[in-house]
Amino acid sequence: GSRPDSSLSNAESVGKDKTDTSETGSIKKDAHKVNENIKQGEQAKSKKDTRKATEEKNKKEIKRDRSEEKDRKETRRQEKEVKRDKERKKAEEEERLRKVEEERLRKEEAAKKEAERLEEERKKKMTREESEESEPSIVS
Repeated sequence: GSRPDSSLSNAESVGKDKTDTSETGSIKKDAHKVNENIKQGEQAKSKKDTRKATEEKNKKEIKRDRSEEKDRKETRRQEKEVKRDKERKKAEEEERLRKVEEERLRKEEAAKKEAERLEEERKKKMTREESEESEPSIVS
C-alpha cells in the first residue's frame, strides 16, 4: 500500500514540478516585462531629465545672452552720454573762449579809441598854445 502512495506522491510532485516550472517561467517572463518597463521608464525619465536639463541650460544661456546684450546696450548708452558730455563741455569752452576773445578785442578797441582821443586832445592843445604864442597879445 505504501508504494502506490509514494508513486502517486511522486507523480504529483512531478506534475507539481512541471506546474512550478511553467509558473516560474511565466513569473520570469512577467518579471522580465516589468524590468523592461522599468528600464524603459527609467530611459524615458532619463531622456525627459536630459531634455529638461538641456532646456534649463538653453534658458540660462538665453537669459545670459539677453543680460550681456542689455549690458552692451547700457555700456554703449553710457559711452554716447560721455561723448555728448565731452562735446557739450568742449562747445561750452569754445563759447567761453570766444566771449573772452570778443571782450579782449572790445577792450582793445576802446583803448585805441581812448588813445586816439587823448592824442587828438593833445594835438588840439598844442595847436591852441602855438596859436596863442604867435598871436600878439592885445594889451589895453
